Parts: sequence; C-alpha cells; structure tokens
Amino acid sequence: MLRLVPPIAKVSRNLPEPGLTITTSKGKSHFLKGLMLIYLNGPAMNYRKSIWGEDVHDFRLRRWIVEDEFTGKLSQERHIEPEKGSFISWSGGPRICPGMKMSQVEFVTCMATLFSRVNVEPVVKSGETM
Repeated sequence: MLRLVPPIAKVSRNLPEPGLTITTSKGKSHFLKGLMLIYLNGPAMNYRKSIWGEDVHDFRLRRWIVEDEFTGKLSQERHIEPEKGSFISWSGGPRICPGMKMSQVEFVTCMATLFSRVNVEPVVKSGETM
C-alpha cells in the first residue's frame, strides 16, 4: 500500500556541493548549478509504468514475489527488491525514515496478534497439494 498511497508527497534533499553533474538511469547528464533543494516526487515515481508495469494502479501483492521458474514451489519464492531509487516511501541513505523499523515491527505484531486469535487454512488450488 505504501507504493499506491505514500505517507508523504515529496522528499527534499540538499545538493551536496555547488555545481554538480548528475546522470539519470537512461544515461542523460544534467548540470545543477549552485546550492539548491531537490524535491523527489514520490507518487510520480510510484506510478511509473516503466518501473512497475502496465497494472501500476493495482494493488498486486505478487508484484513483490517471484516463484522459482522451474518448480513453481512456494518454498522457492523470493522477495523482489525494487530498483534502487524507485521506491522512496521510507526514503533511503543517511536520512532514512526513523519510523521505518517501527512500522515493520508493528506490522509483524499486528499479524501475530491476528493469527493468535484465528485459525487459517490454505486454499488448495487445482493441481496443488498441501
């Protein structure tokens, strides 16, 4: 959900030195003259079809998980790390969101509390086994 509805609309960064040349991921160079603030537009980055695919407006949990190509077994699934700089909901680097770890711990706590009170059974689809 953080990708679709980021907690903040923009992240600001100071240019570290006057007169800096930056190069985009497509290889285009830009010269930034003088000291300035740079604003990163989080929602715009989170809705880029070139990064997130044609279904960019859909909440699709499978977007973050890749199954083993050959077996398709759940045990072989792995988590996809977004391309560096493409997911800035928690920001990154030395000015990373101080609440990131806390929100991750809260999520695990909520799920543990939920699963301690209910029974959950997997739904077996056609061709799958328990």
